[in-house]
Amino acid sequence: MGSGVKENKASALAPAKINLSLDVLGRLTTGRHLIRTIIAPLSFGDDVEVEIRDETGISIEVELSTDLIAHLRQNGQSLEGELLSDLSSEKNLAWRAADQFLSLARQSSGEGADACPRGLKVSILKRVPAQAGLGGGSSDAATTLLLLSELCPDRVAWNDLVKIAEGLGSDVPPFLYGEPVLLTGSPERCFCLRAVSGRETRRRLPVVVVKPGEGISTREAYEGLGMPPIVDPADTAEIDRRFAKGGLNTLNILGFSPLADTSDGVPKVTPHISEGKLTLLGSEGSSMAQKESESSGNDVGFTPDQVAALGNDFIPIARRLSPAFVEIESALQSQGADGVLLTGSGSAVVGFFHSAESSAKAARNIRERRSPGWFVQSTEIWL
Repeated sequence: MGSGVKENKASALAPAKINLSLDVLGRLTTGRHLIRTIIAPLSFGDDVEVEIRDETGISIEVELSTDLIAHLRQNGQSLEGELLSDLSSEKNLAWRAADQFLSLARQSSGEGADACPRGLKVSILKRVPAQAGLGGGSSDAATTLLLLSELCPDRVAWNDLVKIAEGLGSDVPPFLYGEPVLLTGSPERCFCLRAVSGRETRRRLPVVVVKPGEGISTREAYEGLGMPPIVDPADTAEIDRRFAKGGLNTLNILGFSPLADTSDGVPKVTPHISEGKLTLLGSEGSSMAQKESESSGNDVGFTPDQVAALGNDFIPIARRLSPAFVEIESALQSQGADGVLLTGSGSAVVGFFHSAESSAKAARNIRERRSPGWFVQSTEIWL
């Protein structure tokens, strides 16, 4: 093991996410859509472990949680063959993240390339279902990058880490920060957010996530919007202005304020970076445990005005593509949800509750009384 490596193994939670708002306001001639979205991490997610090995190459091993196996089996999906093969191959975003990190680390090491790991093993316990809009694969990739930065300090600069994440997909960079972010603009940029309620501790917001048996293809969801392409570059600038104006209004209502533009280097404040050292949500000794104790009693839901500010332009598409959407919406409302929202382009639906007790009870009741093919998870947003 090289001198640039502090440990040979590290692990962390790769949190799932929900979109508190998602606006799609245009499509470029390249086919890419311009969005403005507020992304918030959940306390629920996959477990990721990275181990440095002497054997050359990168291996990836994926195990499915009991709840995820049950969900797949109830919906007639095979657990063998293509599913696990794709998850445990170079097709996995986490594998690609590790490969690109290792390549860049070796390049930057120059004569000290031997100090870089020869090989890596990435192990993932999957809890987050696919095609749900929860960002499971993207979070795994971002967490892999963060763990590698822990294991191989000073090998890859923060800016380069962000560039790797951006190259893997627009959903990956937001997971580098471990807190809510605003993703917007052309090109897309991440802005870290923080609550401005006057409290020093972070707030937790109880929610129930429900995914129906069927998923929604991201491509099909965007195609369903039917937006004509933007031809005039001036139109793009105007959309950027509309993004900024509408985004600030939503942020104010939800109790956020822009904290730092992360595209210009190391963000000014982020839970992952403190005095030059990475701390990972869910890892031993990390800030997650501290937040749990510090935020006791802060699990009060959104106000009615805040619930009304939530939105997602894909909801009409989900109603058309996912027959279960209306049924899930009704089930959450019948259990006392203050609001119901689609996350990402679907197909998971989120119900917002006022206490951890009420969300846990709602999740139990929905599991018992509704379709056995649904994936149901009581969890919390960290704000």
